[in-house]
This record gives sequence, C-alpha cells and structure tokens, in this order.
Amino acid sequence: MMYWLVLVFFILLSHTKAEKVLLGKIKVPDINGDDRTVYSSDESLRRLVESLMERVDRQDAKIQSLEMVVKDTMEDLKRKENKISQLERELRTVLKPYQNLANNRKDMPAENSTGPSRPRNIISDDMDVIHSGQESVMDSNKEQSSSKSVRVLPNGSGAFSVSLSGQDLALHPGLVIAFDEVQLDVDGNYHPGDGVYTVPVSGVYVFTWCITGTTTDNVVTELIVNGSPRGTAFSDAESGHTWDSSTGVIVTSVHADDHVFIRSKFSGSIHSSSSYGKARFSGWRLT
Repeated sequence: MMYWLVLVFFILLSHTKAEKVLLGKIKVPDINGDDRTVYSSDESLRRLVESLMERVDRQDAKIQSLEMVVKDTMEDLKRKENKISQLERELRTVLKPYQNLANNRKDMPAENSTGPSRPRNIISDDMDVIHSGQESVMDSNKEQSSSKSVRVLPNGSGAFSVSLSGQDLALHPGLVIAFDEVQLDVDGNYHPGDGVYTVPVSGVYVFTWCITGTTTDNVVTELIVNGSPRGTAFSDAESGHTWDSSTGVIVTSVHADDHVFIRSKFSGSIHSSSSYGKARFSGWRLT
C-alpha cells in the first residue's frame, strides 16, 4: 500500500509541474478582438487524482484476492501432505507382515537341488505299502536308512477291500452278501465265495460298507460278527421311487478267528455297477 501512495505522490508532483510548464497561462481570444488570459482549472487535477486512487484501490483488492488464493492453496497443500504422511504410515503397517515373511524366507535353508518334493498322497502311498506285504517288512531296514521315511504295515494288519460285481442282487432276510471282487486283501483272510472275513489278529478294527437300494425297495443291511449284529445301514429307496445309497462305518473290538460279514435284514434289491457305484465292503485294524 505504501508503494502505491508514493507512486501517486510522484505522479501528482510531475503533473503539477507539467501543468505549469505546458498550460501556464492560456490566452483566449475575445470576440471584441482583445485577448484575455485565464488560468487552468483544478478540476482536471482532482479528476486525475480520483482516477489514480480508484486504480490503486482496484490493484489493492486484486492483491488481497491473490493473497487469499495463495493462502488457501498453501493450506490445501498442507492438508494433502498430512494425508500422504498418514497413507504412508498405513502402508508401512500393512506391508510389515509381508516384509517379515520375506525376511524369514530369506533366512530359510535352500531346498534340495533336485526340486520340490511331490505332495504325499496318503491313500495311494499307503495302498502301495500294504500291497508290498512281507517284502515291505524285509526291506524296512533299508527304508529306514533312506532320507524319506515310509510307514510299513506288518502282517496281521487285516486290511481288505472288496466289491460286488456289476449286477442287481435280490435280497431276502438273513442273506449273506458275497462281495466277489477283491481289490485288497493283505493277509488273504477274506473269502469271496461266502463273503466272510476272518479276523487275523485281535484288536480294534474299522469296518465300512456301502449299499445302493433300487427303486421301490428299502434295503437294511447289518455288519455281523460271529452271528451278532454290530451295526446297521438303511437305504430309503422306497420313498419317492428313487435309488438311495447308505454307508455304514463301525469301529469295534474283535478277536482272532472271528467271522465278520454283511447280511440283509429284510427283502429288497441292491444295485452295483461301475457307472453308478459298486456295493463295497472294507476293513482294517487300528490297534
């Protein structure tokens, strides 16, 4: 503001001097032929000063407006900087667990150069061990000396799995279901001719069987040990006239030379095929 006042002062000073030099006294011709002298009016000077003051006021208003814009811009920048700092802190917090994980991986020993090991398929690996029978026992010392340990099942493990060949089998009360296809029989204790499994070693065993009843027939089957029922499975195929499957699972204690088999409790019909699933009977010793 002081700058503009000084500027107005010098402009007024120069304008006054110019008026004295250029205007001074002005001779105006009279109609009677006589010249008369008049002095310049102060009105033009007043108007000039007012115009300059108005111009100064407008410039001052513009400066104040620009100052407000600059102030708002600075405050906005400050808020954005605070927001960026907050986001950086949050990002570091989120990434910290992953950085720790990466550091832990760096500290882990390198894997074998032969490549990653294949995930162990428990079922297939155990079946391979069971099939090996006595050969697995004879080679157990060699296996123990290798880098990969293998669980070896000894003789008397009692594992077996059998199924019924593709057919529809009509049932009647007390019929022993003879599963005629043998997939697994470690100790040779299952007899496909009569469907009876003979327990090789006393212990706790798991027995399971799966039966599919055909349309309009409810099928009830039992797990029998030496003539006594230990468990029952019910296939409700009659309701809705559709096929229905049931699976029984029994954990029970048995003794050596006990006879275990599946028997129908009532009349009915069961289905067994590769397309829709075969009737199956399996078991193995736990302890």
